[in-house]
Amino acid sequence: MCLRLFLNGDVKARDSHMSLYLVLMRDRINDVNLQWPFKFKVKFTLINHLLSNNNQSVSFWPDIKSNCFQCPTSDMNIPYGKSKCFSLDVFKKYRDQYVRNNYIFIRVEIDFSTERPVSVPINEAGELPNEEEYTDRMYDNLPHLLCFSDTT
Repeated sequence: MCLRLFLNGDVKARDSHMSLYLVLMRDRINDVNLQWPFKFKVKFTLINHLLSNNNQSVSFWPDIKSNCFQCPTSDMNIPYGKSKCFSLDVFKKYRDQYVRNNYIFIRVEIDFSTERPVSVPINEAGELPNEEEYTDRMYDNLPHLLCFSDTT
């Protein structure tokens, strides 16, 4: 698996939140040993290096009917996650605590001990990305984008 991060949010969260999506990837050796569809709760945590009680976390349940969580038939499945994942206001306010040596750290936890409930609360539902044109873009100036430099 891998993650797709939109630092300034996708269309629905532009300039208010980071958007973060989980992507299941094909593994010809191990895929046969896993149960499909993928049905376990996913939790993303933006790590605060100085104050662990100021980490930002969000979780979601996969949509087991979606192709996103079926056994991958190509290199990567369609991304699925949270458009409004981490508040940019909080990130900017505490950026010195979230950015270390031009890096941010995001922990991904998969809860294999619980299965998706029949009815998922709306705040625990995930979604598809809202901006396809940005999903494959690489940023050479990522540290600059993370630091939100102000030129005024």
